[in-house]
Amino acid sequence: MKKQILYNDIEKILCVFFPFTPEHKRTLLAIKNNNGSVCFENREIGLTDMDGNDISWKICDELVEMGLLEEDEESFDVFFELTDDGKEIIEQL
Repeated sequence: MKKQILYNDIEKILCVFFPFTPEHKRTLLAIKNNNGSVCFENREIGLTDMDGNDISWKICDELVEMGLLEEDEESFDVFFELTDDGKEIIEQL
């Protein structure tokens, strides 16, 4: 995922821009409708979530990088959960 980072030294502002695709939006909305979390058995290529939402763990990884999801590192499976920022973005969609 290509992101853009801008820093304004005068105002001391850091901005990070991420491309936000329709797939990111669809994935966030699917996770919200799935009680705010999603789980995958593993990171196998082509694998979709265990609840049949037809979303990809790769997109979830990108949403983690954006700060909209967090991954539970202690989970046996690959488990993602909405962050507060993710919930806020969903409300704006």
